[in-house]
Amino acid sequence: MTGTPFLRQCFVTSGIALNISQIGLVLAYSVAIVNQLQDPDSSISIDDECGSWISALPGIALAFGNMAVAGTMAKCGRRRTNILSSILSFVGWILILFADDVIWIFIGRFLQGISLGLILTSGPVIVGEYTSPKYRGTLLTVISVAISAKTLTMHMMASYLKWRLIAFICTIINFVAVLICLYSPETPSALAHKGKYDDCKKVYRWLRGNDEEQELKDLIKASTELNQSKHNLVNQTITERVRCKLDNLKMTFKKKEVYKPLIISLHLYMISYWSGMPAISVFPIITVTKIVGTEMNIPIVIMSVDLIRLLSNFLAMYIVKKFKRRLLIYCTAGVNIALLFLIAGYVYLIENNVIIGKPIIGLILLYVHILSIAIGSLPLPLVISGEIFPLESRSMTSSVSAVLSSLNLFIVLKTFSLLYNNTNIYGVYSLYGVICIYSLVIVALLLPETKDKSLFDIENEFKSKVTRNRDESTDVFI
Repeated sequence: MTGTPFLRQCFVTSGIALNISQIGLVLAYSVAIVNQLQDPDSSISIDDECGSWISALPGIALAFGNMAVAGTMAKCGRRRTNILSSILSFVGWILILFADDVIWIFIGRFLQGISLGLILTSGPVIVGEYTSPKYRGTLLTVISVAISAKTLTMHMMASYLKWRLIAFICTIINFVAVLICLYSPETPSALAHKGKYDDCKKVYRWLRGNDEEQELKDLIKASTELNQSKHNLVNQTITERVRCKLDNLKMTFKKKEVYKPLIISLHLYMISYWSGMPAISVFPIITVTKIVGTEMNIPIVIMSVDLIRLLSNFLAMYIVKKFKRRLLIYCTAGVNIALLFLIAGYVYLIENNVIIGKPIIGLILLYVHILSIAIGSLPLPLVISGEIFPLESRSMTSSVSAVLSSLNLFIVLKTFSLLYNNTNIYGVYSLYGVICIYSLVIVALLLPETKDKSLFDIENEFKSKVTRNRDESTDVFI
């Protein structure tokens, strides 16, 4: 592919974005397929229990993909992991498209969950390794834009199209992702990790041009030292190798550049998943109706929410490029927390007949809430998780992070109905607000500034080493 380094980075990022944004289609697809399959005239009949499994299976399978991704990334590389993920999702949609029994839908949804587990872990890491520090934040935010666009697309299709036609359209979208992934190169970090230094230099300069040679030198130096330490294990017995690897694993998790990013990533994704967005995406009718009332056209409100989310994600691309990460997470998560409690209080007063609900007030609260989520709570965990994990254990740490985050997502989705039935939406949102406060405090204590820094500078920041050209005292906001 010809063009500037920026265009090349955009091309390889687009394949990741198309693949990882399948989460928007997969999760929102349950709104369409479950309702239509429960229709008496449906060719495949399901009950409420089957419907709940169709909705929950991707979340369960997500953990299997998370657990497999560390070994897959280490043995097969980043590129093949991405290709495998996109192919699994493609096969999943094919199985759903041609399903004549609910079992094939279950299998298709399970494969989609495994695919999401692979790409949600590896995607931000791959984009972080592909892209220049000055473009990295913006291009990682593209992932969030793509997720929002596909969620909006799915909610629109669910209102007007049959579930098989929707599956066919999703199959075509996924096929495009497969093609882009096939024509994308392996990441420079993965090539250096395998000792392919000449290929690493070639791909790095193809992606970045010739203006970022220092990071290339740092990458090759770090990879050479790491590969040398691995080479020293060759002459050891199997028992000695196992003992040495176990000792190394223990030592790895004691390193500040490992455990701090893991804690940060866990709590960033807690802010994202407990922000209220999954409740609106997966249970939109219940959530939106409680907030705005029944006087408005709920399907139109849901699509307008998705549109605001998409437009806010585009705004986030500019904001992430312009402002510091720490400032953004404080401001957007703070507003998000405030809106959770405001909405909870507003609905509580209505439910207890203290005030009369005004649809326009509920709509404004809902829109501002979505704005705060879409600008910060959704994109920033993806952006920061693509920056903070160390080269030596990037596959393993990103996999552990993904397992923990998928557990969070599963708990959020599985407990929503239980919490809602027992505490109403105001109880749900109050609990979400408390969890987000706790998570934001932990992030504030541990997260260093990562904007416009190379991955090695960020790693050294966790090691408490001095980074090059670091002068944050004169660069607070931009």
